[in-house]
Parts: sequence; structure tokens; C-alpha cells
Amino acid sequence: MLVNIIGSGNVATHMALHLVEAGHETPCVVSRDMTRAARLADMIGARPSTDIAALPEADVTLVAVSDNNIPAVAQSLARAGNRSLIAHTSGATPLDALLPNAQRAVLYPCQTFSTADEVDIRQVPFLIEASDARSLATTTALVESMRAKAIQADSRQRAMLHVAAVFACNFTNHLLLTAQRLMDNADLPFETLRPLVEKTIAKAFETGPLDAQTGPARRGDTITLNRHEKMIEQETEREIYSALSRSIYETYHKRK
Repeated sequence: MLVNIIGSGNVATHMALHLVEAGHETPCVVSRDMTRAARLADMIGARPSTDIAALPEADVTLVAVSDNNIPAVAQSLARAGNRSLIAHTSGATPLDALLPNAQRAVLYPCQTFSTADEVDIRQVPFLIEASDARSLATTTALVESMRAKAIQADSRQRAMLHVAAVFACNFTNHLLLTAQRLMDNADLPFETLRPLVEKTIAKAFETGPLDAQTGPARRGDTITLNRHEKMIEQETEREIYSALSRSIYETYHKRK
């Protein structure tokens, strides 16, 4: 397929590279920043531009920009008379954000991307949705051409997944940052926690997080919980500790 790319950030870069690797052609990369557009275009053999109206004809126009900019890009594509399938990559943005374009789709990769990190796209689930059967078939074919898994999900399901992903990914990473600060305060290497964290994640997916939970809140060990809170100097971190401990305690003790 011919796939134009709008965007030049982490998601746009990874998607463009994997699409080219899967055998698709990318005629043009459009970005507000010409330097970034040229950098990505050079990587995939495309033409860089800052003008949406200058996009050549294609089968798909992939919109990989920030969520707030998706509606404006969709409007610009409609004004330019773009007749390709317009697909965005956002987890939190509904399909109708691409109106008034007739052919609309979403292919949201449930993964965190950084430009410098390699990602095995075959292990990334794509949540897909489309405005009609033909657009859905094209979107499915695009995902499967990268040997990735396509999962149909409507905008409500995808938005809920996005919330869940914030808990599972963003919040977990922030809690690890908090743990790193505490380890630094104790003059201990952060790496010490690696085996524990890796085992915790593995257990959560092997047995389910409900059965995998351990620790003082699960046991109802209020003496240890109180001791820990007194040791945490930063108020916000102490509040997070208290709120999470209370949630864990109520999960295992109020249901009995």
C-alpha cells in the first residue's frame, strides 16, 4: 500500500519504519517541523513537507500526532480533498475525531515508544476500529502485514484500555521513580529491586494480580504500614503510600 505519514514523533517514526519493512511505500512525511520531517523522510525514502495540502495520493494517510491536534489535521485533510483512508494512532481519541473524512480508522498500538528503542512490532497488539467494512479490512491488512495482532475495539473500549494502560505503565513507572529516590536516600543501588520487580510482573500475568499481591497491606500489618509512613519524608509520596495501602487492604479484607 501507499501510506502517507503525518507526524514525526516517536509513534510516527516507529510506525513508518515498520510499515516500510513490511513492504509498504511511504510517499510523503508531513510535520510542522521541516527538520524533523526531513529526518524521518530520509530514513524511509519519502519526501518531507510541512503542507498537508501537498500530500500525494495514497491508500492510507496515517495521522500520528498529539491527541489535541488530531481534529485539526482531519479538518485540513478534508479541506484538501484527501480521498485516502485516514487513520489515527491514538488510544484516547474517538474515531469521529477524524470527521468529516468519509473513510476513517484507528490503529492504536498498545505499547510505549521511544525513538532510540527497538520494538518487536510482532509483539504489539493493535486496537483497531473503522467507519465501514472496507476501511476495517484495509486497517486489518495493514496491521497484519507487519505481523502484529489486530484486535477490534470501539472508541469506548479503547478509551478504557488507555486508562488501564496509564495505571499499568505510567503509574508503575512513576512508582519505580519513587522507589529509586528512596533507594538513593538509603545509599543503595536501584538495580537491587530488579529481580523483585521482574518477578512481580511475571507473577501478575501468570496467576493474575489478585492472587499475586503480597506485602503488609495484603496481610493487614498496620504496625509495618505505620512505620513505613513515618519513614517517608515527602508528603505526596506519603499520601500515595497511604492511598495505595488502603486500596490493597480494602481489596482483601472488606470482601470477607
